[in-house]
Order: sequence, then C-alpha cells, then structure tokens
Amino acid sequence: MQKIYTAQDINEAQIIKGLLEANNITAFVNGYYLQGGIGEISPADFAAVSVEAEQSDAALKIINEYEKNTSTNAGSEQVKPTHFNKSFIIIPIIIIAFFVATLLVAQ
Repeated sequence: MQKIYTAQDINEAQIIKGLLEANNITAFVNGYYLQGGIGEISPADFAAVSVEAEQSDAALKIINEYEKNTSTNAGSEQVKPTHFNKSFIIIPIIIIAFFVATLLVAQ
C-alpha cells in the first residue's frame, strides 16, 4: 500500500476512499482509530488514504479532480433561501395564545 493523500480530518479521508472505491480502486484509510484517542482535539496529518502501488496513478488523477472541484466550490457563495418558513412564527403564537387563555380561564 502506498500513501497517496493526507486528509484534513477522518471525514475527508472517508470521502476520498469512497470516491476511489466508486472508481474500482481499493483504498484504505490510515489513522481511522486515532480519532478516538485524540477526542475533540483537531490534530493535523493523522488521516491518510493509501492504495495499491499499481493503482496510485489512477487514484491521483481522481484526487486531483476532487481537489479542483472543492477549490472552485469553496469560493462560491452559499445560496440563501428566498422563502420563509411561517411555522416558525405561527407555532410560538399558538403556544403563547394557549398559555394566555389558560391564565384567563384560571382567574
């Protein structure tokens, strides 16, 4: 096995592994069990992806495409919804009306 990618975290390493396996490249995530030992701390360079040496060229091409797509998407703005969910206003009004009615009936 040859280490071909060092991920930012274990989640990114799993994404890369899934991407490679979807393209019929056997991949292995290194450092998977280190996350439990580290806990909430965010260390660098502990999650990596390895493949068989003969599949490394094909895997690197796929990873380069992945990095191109993530770098172009990182600069794009998030689309904000144009509609507003009215239930966030209606439900609290109903709850307040219920409590006010309960207080009025209790007097």
